[in-house]
Amino acid sequence: MRPIAAALFLLPCAWAYAQTWTPLPDFPGTARDDAASFAIGTDIYVGTGMETGWGLTTDWWRYRDATGEWEQVNRLPAVPRQYAAGFSVGGTGYLFGGYDGTDFLNELWAYDPDMDVWLPRAPLPAPGRRACAAFAFGAYGYIATGLLPGDAPTDECWRYDPATDTWQAMAPVPGPPRQRAAAFVATLPVVAGGSATDDTAYADGHAYDPGTDTWSPIAPLPAPRFWHRAAAGHLVGGSSSYATEHADTWRHDPVADQWTAVAPFAGGARRGGVAQWADHGEGGVLYHGLGFGNGQRHKDWWMLRTPVGVSETDAPRLRLRPNPAADLLHVDGAGHSGEVPYQVLDMLGRRVRWGTLGAERTIALTGLAPGPFVLVLGGGAAPLRVPFIKE
Repeated sequence: MRPIAAALFLLPCAWAYAQTWTPLPDFPGTARDDAASFAIGTDIYVGTGMETGWGLTTDWWRYRDATGEWEQVNRLPAVPRQYAAGFSVGGTGYLFGGYDGTDFLNELWAYDPDMDVWLPRAPLPAPGRRACAAFAFGAYGYIATGLLPGDAPTDECWRYDPATDTWQAMAPVPGPPRQRAAAFVATLPVVAGGSATDDTAYADGHAYDPGTDTWSPIAPLPAPRFWHRAAAGHLVGGSSSYATEHADTWRHDPVADQWTAVAPFAGGARRGGVAQWADHGEGGVLYHGLGFGNGQRHKDWWMLRTPVGVSETDAPRLRLRPNPAADLLHVDGAGHSGEVPYQVLDMLGRRVRWGTLGAERTIALTGLAPGPFVLVLGGGAAPLRVPFIKE
C-alpha cells in the first residue's frame, strides 16, 4: 500500500472500460485447463492443471505484471493435480486440494516467492475436495464449496489462519451445495455461480462478512454459469452446460448491487481458465487465459484494462486528519459532493464500522480500540484502502 503522504487516491465515481482485450505473450507451459493461480503483489502465479493429452501437471510459472514477462518457478513437490484452488495471504501463496486422477486431496501447500520454495502446511481436517472457490480477506484464506469424494457437492466454508497453521469451519454458503463456483473480493468476498453434480448451472451469488461470519444474497448473475473464473469483481467465461462454453465478461458493482456486461473475452468461449487482477491504484488490469474452448486446451494470455474513475492528474488529494485520530476522523478531498460508501476494517480484515460519508465528510471512531485500521472508500472492483491509526 502506498504511503498516504506520497499518494494520490482516487474515489471511484464512474467506470470506464477498455473496448478490447489485448493479447500478451503466451503462457510458456503446456496448454491446459483447470489450473490454479494466485497473485502476490502484482505478480501472478499459474500452475498445475490438465494439459493436452490428459496429463496432470506440477509446474508453476510467474507472470511479471511490471515487465510483461513469464518465468518458471519451482515445481510443486507433490503429486500432479487439477482442480486445485489458490489464494495468497501476507505475501505467501497457497495451493489447496484438487484431484490427482485417483484421490480428492485435502493438502495445503505454501509458496514463498523470496525463497522460491513450496512448504507443506496443515491439511484440511475434513475429506479432500476439488473445484473449490477460494479467496483471501484480511489475515486469512478461505476455501468454499467444491466436490467431495463420491461426487457430492458441498456448501462448506473453511478458514485458514497462516499465523497458527490451523483451519476453522465457518458458516456454510447459502443455497444448494455446489462445485466449480467462482470467488472474488471487491468490498467483501463473494461466491457466485457453480453447478450441481449433473452440471445444472446456478446463477445465485452471496457476499460474506468475515466480521460476523454471515452470508448475504447479492443480485444473481445475468445467466447461470459454472467453471467460470473471477477476480476483483469480474467474472469471465464459464459454461452453462458441460458442452456449452461462453466468452461473457461481467462486473459486479457492490454499491448498486448490479452486474454489467463488459468486453467479451477476445480469446473466445472458454471454461476452466485462469483469471487474476493486478491492482494499479487508480485502476487495474484483469488477466485471463488458458482453459478449454472450441474443443481444445489453450495457453494464450490476455489483459483488459479497467480504469476506475478520473485521471490521477485531475484527482483531488485525499487526506485523513488527524492521523492518528481519537474520536473523529475527517476525510478531505473525497471527490464529488454525494454520499460515498465506506467501511473501517481492523488488521484481521473484520468490518468494524460502515456507512456513507455525508457532506460533513467525518467518521466517528468512538468505541474502537486503539490501534491500526484501514478505511475502505467507494465500491467497484478496486475500492480505495487508506490506513490510519486510532489513538
